[in-house]
Amino acid sequence: MSTSPRVPPHAPGDKGLVHEDVAYDRSDVRPGSVLAFLLYLALGLAVAFLSAWGCLRLIESRTARFDAPASPLRQGIEKQRPPEPRLQGVIGHANDPQQDLREMRSHTEKDLSSFGWVDENQGIARIPIEEAMKLIVAKGLGRQSQPQQPKPSPKAVGKK
Repeated sequence: MSTSPRVPPHAPGDKGLVHEDVAYDRSDVRPGSVLAFLLYLALGLAVAFLSAWGCLRLIESRTARFDAPASPLRQGIEKQRPPEPRLQGVIGHANDPQQDLREMRSHTEKDLSSFGWVDENQGIARIPIEEAMKLIVAKGLGRQSQPQQPKPSPKAVGKK
């Protein structure tokens, strides 16, 4: 910043509002240098844009020149679809991905909130989450005791 005295923002003959705390130093910012910076910035952006556009045109022209044309034997054949299972949402896929997600979530929610067998032969069942939490609280499975470590004998402590 400059060390010259602060000048109020009004012209010398102007009797506008003047406040000692609201002023600026006119030598700090030169409008010409700000405008020159903006001009150079605009020119730089234009050069960068034109360079990128020229590179894109060059790449497209080389691709068109060096790519082999399609065989006349393949002219009437439509493009082959990828084998099953196809990704959801691609052309030719019958299912709607949003509907599939809704169905999966409703099925999962039903499983999480109902009783049923996971494997009846092995005796594995599922129960609702709320019931499982009640059982855990009732049995006290949430608390685990720390294994007690043997206290060192006075002889072992003294030998160090």
